[in-house]
Amino acid sequence: MSTNLAVETAVDPRGGGRYGVAFSADWWVHVGPNGGIPAALVTRACIAEANLDGGARVPRTVTVHYLAPAVVGPAEVTVAVERAGAGVSFLSARIRQGDRLVANAIAALAAPRAEPYAFDEIPVASPPPPDACPILDYPDRKDGPVALRERWDTRHGIGPAALGHVAAVPPERIGETEATSGGWMRLAEPVPVDHVVIAAMADAWLPPVLALAGRPRVVVPTVELTVHFRHDHVGRYAPDSWFLGEFRTRAVAEGFLEEDGEIRGPDGRLVAMSRQLAVMTPFDVATARKAAR
Repeated sequence: MSTNLAVETAVDPRGGGRYGVAFSADWWVHVGPNGGIPAALVTRACIAEANLDGGARVPRTVTVHYLAPAVVGPAEVTVAVERAGAGVSFLSARIRQGDRLVANAIAALAAPRAEPYAFDEIPVASPPPPDACPILDYPDRKDGPVALRERWDTRHGIGPAALGHVAAVPPERIGETEATSGGWMRLAEPVPVDHVVIAAMADAWLPPVLALAGRPRVVVPTVELTVHFRHDHVGRYAPDSWFLGEFRTRAVAEGFLEEDGEIRGPDGRLVAMSRQLAVMTPFDVATARKAAR
């Protein structure tokens, strides 16, 4: 059991850019780990490899391609420093389980630098405070076990709810079809907030396309996820801090969709931006339950 994210994303340095990791079913979504877990593992391993000399380079961008679902058990992340410049290090990483390639990734980590000027013109939603928002969960479990939902404390506050996955959906919102959803997020079992936590958080919310009323039931496994880390927030926030996430899908075509998101800290600071491509697959309860065993 590894319900603690720090334990689930722990890496064991083995030298030569190799890091031992392990996948448990505690962060599963239907047929495999939530996409945030491989992203978090890659982020942690890249931080370790980029700073072997004692440096303080932090992630600025991580992109993961998901080649195959991981299975429960040990795996290995191999990291290569492609170039270490004066201010930015570029790395590549792979997650393997035996002879099976699970994910490819690239990352850029940067040293602290001067800020000539800054601005943030992204519109910010103003949902009610977390305690006034309904819990985003699976109250009846009709869709089969989804372990991930128990790992996060999520409160719906932006856009229509993912139908059937939020307590007390107001009747007047059932007909909404805008594929935008979001609200407050934090780990159910708090750990110190770092880039690894934010990488996992970038894929922790329910896909906003599930909020489309009257559409066929689908699952949307991630093909590619990119996280842009906009502020070095390590040590800034308490482990139980609430983060505000807003996610939207604006185009669905040929079985694929995009999802854009922003994550803000409790002080309103833009912590990360994310973008992913996902594939739409008809939902099969029997298959999901079998895969979760």
